Amino acid sequence: MQAEKNYARDYSDAIKSKQAVNGDYSNTGYDRGQLNPSSFQCGDGRIATFTLTNSAPMDASFYTVHLKQWEECVKGILRNQSESEGTAYLVTGTVPSQDRRIPRQEEFDDVSTRDFHRVTVPTHIWTAVCYKHNVDDEKSFSFGYIGLNHPNSTINVMTVPQLNAELPALYGTSIVNIFTDDCFSNNRKSEGIIRLLYQSIQLPISETDASKNNTWDYCCNIDAYPFSALNGMTCKTDHPCDYYGYNYLWCYTTDGKWDYCCSL
Repeated sequence: MQAEKNYARDYSDAIKSKQAVNGDYSNTGYDRGQLNPSSFQCGDGRIATFTLTNSAPMDASFYTVHLKQWEECVKGILRNQSESEGTAYLVTGTVPSQDRRIPRQEEFDDVSTRDFHRVTVPTHIWTAVCYKHNVDDEKSFSFGYIGLNHPNSTINVMTVPQLNAELPALYGTSIVNIFTDDCFSNNRKSEGIIRLLYQSIQLPISETDASKNNTWDYCCNIDAYPFSALNGMTCKTDHPCDYYGYNYLWCYTTDGKWDYCCSL
């Protein structure tokens, strides 16, 4: 029996020497934030997302409110693409803090039962998304977003080149290139989806700012509204443009898919 206990202790210590353990997060105010979200997976893949190697310490408000909101929008965009017509690639990263680790010894009265300053808390969380259509490059798109790991953070959407340009200063390196060709970041579909994300989650872009960009954008069909979707599809009359529990407009189209709606 003692030999078994010694083995279990040695095994636990071996794991703890290489990665975080559940005890590191206890009573710290940080969640085990998933880098690969469980909602993006199914079956065994979903189970695997709950491992601590897929986790990073995230402020509870940032993770459960801000980041989850973005994940739902990204999932909705990707779900609206045909699985047989293209492939989605997602890259998620963290920016390690130089001086913030958990658990912090000064936050506990009893310091005799745990190890401290073990797990680095990231300052930022970012994701880059690339959808590559098999046949039509105009249906391919990409975008990125990044947020400060803070309860009052704002997550900012941007093009992949813009994210590439922002990360070197955070990482202290000279260059970051997430996708080798930036995944069609300059085409109309990418610009339209970025505009949609701005309008859905962040403050709307003003007409002045939009005109300065001098870029293509999706337009509402005023005659058909509210039965017109962004990509030219027609909404079913029993599922017109509405929020349906989310904070952006969408509808169920006559071609059997959910699609985002433009709002006036």
